[in-house]
Amino acid sequence: MLRRSFAGETGDQFDSQARVAYNNNVMVLKREQIMKEQRRKYLQQKEASLQYKENKLLKTKSETRIIAVNTYVNPVTSRQSNVPSEVIKDLTVKEDPVIEKSGPNPPEKEVVDFANLPKTPFIDPIGEKEEIEEVKDESEPNPKEEIEIPRTVSKKDYITEFIDPATPIARRKQLLMSPYPSEYGTLQCTIQRVNTGLSKKMYPEYKLMLSGNYKYILMAKQTAFVGGSHYVITYDAVNFERKNPNCLGKLRSFAGQSSYNLFDQGENPKTCSLPELIRAQHFSILIRDDDDTKKMHVMLPKLDKDNEQITWKPVHDKEHMIEQFKQGKTKNMICLINKSPELNHLTKKYSLNFNGRVSQPSIRNLQLIDEDKNVCLQFGRIGDNYYNLDLCFPFSIFQAFGIALSTFDFKSACQ
Repeated sequence: MLRRSFAGETGDQFDSQARVAYNNNVMVLKREQIMKEQRRKYLQQKEASLQYKENKLLKTKSETRIIAVNTYVNPVTSRQSNVPSEVIKDLTVKEDPVIEKSGPNPPEKEVVDFANLPKTPFIDPIGEKEEIEEVKDESEPNPKEEIEIPRTVSKKDYITEFIDPATPIARRKQLLMSPYPSEYGTLQCTIQRVNTGLSKKMYPEYKLMLSGNYKYILMAKQTAFVGGSHYVITYDAVNFERKNPNCLGKLRSFAGQSSYNLFDQGENPKTCSLPELIRAQHFSILIRDDDDTKKMHVMLPKLDKDNEQITWKPVHDKEHMIEQFKQGKTKNMICLINKSPELNHLTKKYSLNFNGRVSQPSIRNLQLIDEDKNVCLQFGRIGDNYYNLDLCFPFSIFQAFGIALSTFDFKSACQ
C-alpha cells in the first residue's frame, strides 16, 4: 500500500510538470507569433514610406529647373570638365594665338603648335576635381546639379490633395494629421451626425465635410468600450476596424468621462515591445472646475522649428499629457482653454460671437483660445444633426475632429 501510494503521487507530479512545460512552450510560441506580426507590420509601413518618398523625389525632379551643363575641353591638356555655359563664354578661344614679328614688313601670323608645348598642370577655374568626370546626357540630370525652386501651393490645391481619393494613404494621413498651415487662415468644415436606425441610435456615425460643397474628408463612429467612450476615426466610410490602413486613430475617455485622449493607429505600449510601433498621443482634454465654472483644458504637443508637432509617445500613465499638466509640466505642450460666454445686453443672455457660423443655441457650442486670447477653434450647431467646425493653426484636421467628437459624448462637463 505504501509503495502504490508513493507511485501514484510520483505520476501526478510528473503530469503536473509536463503540463506546466507544455503551457510555457505555448506561451513562447504565441509571443513569437505576435513579435513576427508586429515586425511584419513595421516593415510594411517602412516600405510604403520609402516608396512614397521615392515617388515624390521622381515627381520633384520633373518639376525643377536644371542648369544646363556643357562639356569644356581644355586645348592644352585635352581634358574634359563639366562647366556651366556662362563660364564657357569666358574660356572659349575664339582665334588661335599668334606671335607678331617686329619690322617694316606687315606682321605675319604664326600658328602655335600646341602639341609641342610643355604640358602644365590644369587648374579648373570652377574648382572641379582633377579626375576626369564622365560626360552625362542632359536628358538624365544628376540630382547634385539640380536647383530646386520652392513652389507655393495654393490653399485650393492643398485641400484638393487630402480629399482626393487618388492621393496615397500615407500622404493623406500626413496632411490630415499635421498642423493646418498658418498661411491658409481658417478651414471651415461641417459635421453631420447620422443616427438613423437602431444600431446608429446607440452608436451614431459622424461625417466631416467641407463647408459649402460638402466634400467628404473623414468619418468617425462610436463603438462599444468598457469603462468609457470610444470613437474610431477613419477615411473609410464603411470599415471602422482599427487595423484598417485607412484608420487614423481613436478617441477615448477616462476617469468617468472627465478626460479624453486622442491616439493614432499605433499599438498599446503594454502589449508592444517595439518602440517605433507604440501609439502617439495627439491631444488630451481635461474637464475640471475652475473658479466655480466648468472649463475645458486642451493640451497639444509642442511645435518644433519646422512648425511640426513633436511626437508624444507615453509608455506609462504618469507620462500622459494630463498627468504632466496636473504637475505643472507644460514646457512641451500648447495649452488652450474654452472661452467664457459674455453677457449680451440686448438679449440679456450669455453668448459667444461665432461671426455667423453658428445659428442655434446648444450646450456643445464652444470656442478654444490660446494664451493670447486668439480663437483657434470654434464649434457650434446650425441645424438638426448638423454642426460647423472651424479650425486654424496649430490644430490639425484630425485633432479638431477629435475635439468635436468629445462634445458629442454624454458628459456633464458640456453643461
